[in-house]
Amino acid sequence: MHFLREMPSILRRDGPFHLALRSSSMAQPTDLDIASITRLYVGYFGRTPDSAGLTFWATALADGASLESISQSFLLAPEGEARYPATQSATAFVEAFYESTFGRAADADGLAFWLAVLEAAGGVESTAARTLLVSKITDLITAPLPDDLPADSQAALDRALFANKVEYSVYVATKTDLTGPDAPAGNFSLTKITADPTSVTEQKTAADTAQSNGTPIGQTPTTGGGATTPDQPLTFTRTYAQLSAPGASVVGGTASDTLWLTTDQDVTGTPANVQNVERIGIYTSLGVEVISVNTARFVGAQNFIVGSTADVFFTGLAAGQTGLVDSKNFGGNNIANGHTSFAYAEGVTSGAVTVSRGVTAGKVSITGESLSSVTLTSNGFAANKLSGLALSDQVTTLTINALSSFAVGSAPLTGGASHDLAVIVTGAGRVDLGLNSAFLNANINSLDATGNTGGVVGRVSGQVGQITTVLGGSGHDDIRLTTNTTFIAGSVIDLGAGNDYVGGSGAIFGSGVTVDGGDGFDSVSAYAMTATNAAAFVNFERVSVAGDQVGNAKTVDLDWVVNSEIGSLGLGGGDSAGGVTAIHVDLTQALNVTGTTAGGVTTLVFRDVSGENDGYSIVFNPTTPSSVALNAGTVSVEGVETLNLNSGSTTGNTTEIAIADAALQTLNIAGSFPIKVSFTTETTATSLIDASGLTGSLVLDTSNLVADAEVGLTVTGSATAANYLSIAQRAFVSGGSGADIFLLKSSLQLADSADESIDANLVSITNFGQGDQINVGNILGSTGTTLFSYTTSNGQTISSAAIAAIATAAAQGTAAQEFATFQLDGNTYVAADINSDGTFDAGDVVVELIGLINLSNVFVNVAQGTLTNNLALPSNIVLPPQMA
Repeated sequence: MHFLREMPSILRRDGPFHLALRSSSMAQPTDLDIASITRLYVGYFGRTPDSAGLTFWATALADGASLESISQSFLLAPEGEARYPATQSATAFVEAFYESTFGRAADADGLAFWLAVLEAAGGVESTAARTLLVSKITDLITAPLPDDLPADSQAALDRALFANKVEYSVYVATKTDLTGPDAPAGNFSLTKITADPTSVTEQKTAADTAQSNGTPIGQTPTTGGGATTPDQPLTFTRTYAQLSAPGASVVGGTASDTLWLTTDQDVTGTPANVQNVERIGIYTSLGVEVISVNTARFVGAQNFIVGSTADVFFTGLAAGQTGLVDSKNFGGNNIANGHTSFAYAEGVTSGAVTVSRGVTAGKVSITGESLSSVTLTSNGFAANKLSGLALSDQVTTLTINALSSFAVGSAPLTGGASHDLAVIVTGAGRVDLGLNSAFLNANINSLDATGNTGGVVGRVSGQVGQITTVLGGSGHDDIRLTTNTTFIAGSVIDLGAGNDYVGGSGAIFGSGVTVDGGDGFDSVSAYAMTATNAAAFVNFERVSVAGDQVGNAKTVDLDWVVNSEIGSLGLGGGDSAGGVTAIHVDLTQALNVTGTTAGGVTTLVFRDVSGENDGYSIVFNPTTPSSVALNAGTVSVEGVETLNLNSGSTTGNTTEIAIADAALQTLNIAGSFPIKVSFTTETTATSLIDASGLTGSLVLDTSNLVADAEVGLTVTGSATAANYLSIAQRAFVSGGSGADIFLLKSSLQLADSADESIDANLVSITNFGQGDQINVGNILGSTGTTLFSYTTSNGQTISSAAIAAIATAAAQGTAAQEFATFQLDGNTYVAADINSDGTFDAGDVVVELIGLINLSNVFVNVAQGTLTNNLALPSNIVLPPQMA
């Protein structure tokens, strides 16, 4: 494996080292700082540093920035992403770094070794892993040369070559005052630097006599655009002051070259002293708010880049020239771009602009007196977002090419040919044109997303007869049709493949017009349908009963939907709380909770309830898994005797529902994730709540369930996870293997101490095991408790034993307010003196623990009124969240 242990530092200079530091608050970079940054330039890019970049990063390092964070910034800078794109394979990344650093391909052993290091660090997808690999390689090749390494070995030659490149790069990047117009531009060629130290001496001499106009050292100066130029991409860095100095010019080579220009003023059109440079990047100085750039200044430029928080206005773009709005500044840091305008010259009919690398930008304007078509491309591995988009009034075609996800803010689209603008969406990225805005405004004639696979989101807002075509792609499209949108006869609405959604508030359809859900599993909102338009919806499988965004009530009759086979209902669908009543619901049309609708009330009126043994199912099935609780709000299923809840199996969600059903007899709960259940309707019918099929935690509040005093309510919690069971009536309760909490509500307080009162309010707990807890803190007084153990005698009942236990405890001088425990007829009981009066009487509580339970290790919380079974309590027990 050809990786050397690194030569000693040879960073020497024949004169003072000049860095243009203008702030006294900045630390002066050391030789080590300068060398460290130079190694990054040589290693990553295979070139000398530009002066401004070296100054910036060496000063940042001296001021305390970590070399690791700076290295990551190099990777994320435009030049870094161009050479090492995020889509690059691990092998391609290592090979590219070898080529930049050593000018050769990686040997097989070295490649295999560094690929293993990269994978162990997190893989090529991780920026941190890639920078760690670069750090390890540069550390190795700058370490002292091992004694046993032959001087003519490939490893030794690699080390010598890298050392010579670094020494020469430091020399040329620091040999002049960086504030002058002749500041080095980072384009001094390293092609003549070899492992032979004499090559460094020769090229230093050449640098001393080089012109100051940016001509690469070792190359013939370009004069009039017709001389020898290098065949590798060049990168120039200039301030506007440097570029405007007498005699200054920047001339590119035969490859695709880049000029990064930092300016604090408008860039005028003369003189045209930048030639044959294909990419022009504009950065504004701190504090600059608005500048304009005349693109005629740059002869041969093809692409104009802006990475600035200022408003930047490009003028005079020629045919074939394009714009790029970048989310990174010169230092590779994320920024929020200002308003960027690209104005094309008269006669240019098409314009193109790209937004890249996670742009969060202001408005983008693409204009020109002759423009008829505009292409907006979104690329990079992160989503891009604009606050608005403006076009010339005569533009008839807007193509959004979503190579990555793209979104616009709340501002509507401005411009475009009146009533004649076609919006075409292509690419694999998701395109969000705004659900709450009129981006698809009065000028839109058609929306065609057949070439898109990522899905399109948008609200169509037009006038009568204006919108004629809406075509979806193969992704999950989400289209809202508003009340003021009328589709005349002959209009086409086809959402295509994918699981699509149509919402809105009731568009009007002319004769013969249909809204076709297409292939996939498609949903239509209850709010989008009326008695007169519902027949137009075809090929939909689900009706969404989620409330609208302002809480308007809505009634939808499923009998309206005559041209779609509706198999289920959806609750969520991207809308917020409201109140929907769906009538003529079949018991087979299960409700799928796909999004949070907390605060909403959803009422289902069933077609075919018999009043005897009707069952219905509600399933939590989130569209987007997350750690946020999925709250169905209140769901009314009146008339159903058996309700089946499933908390779902999608990773990351907890679930919640409030049930309204006076006829409910049995509630079955299954699923993999935690669920919180409560009841809003008083009912005397419920006798069984069975969560034995649930593997997630159960948080249950049985308030409003009025159990029969003789039969009681049977509650079985999750068998494997912790339960938080809030019990409000006579109940037989069974927890599971988790650490369960049994919270006794105030409704369980006794009317008196008689056995009849106890029988009507007794909570019987099965499986009171390790980690389980009885909690009467919500009805207990303000002070703490102690546990007193009482031994019963023959003939005692629960009432007499509880009375004697509390009285004996009080007589022995223990705290008046306390728990007392006793065993009777094979079971264990806990009496709580809620009234703190030393007697067991009205207002107190008694709990039955099935079996003879050893409570000697019970822990009583002095402040909270809790009794926890600490017998062999595992250290990893996690108690469930309490009921809000």
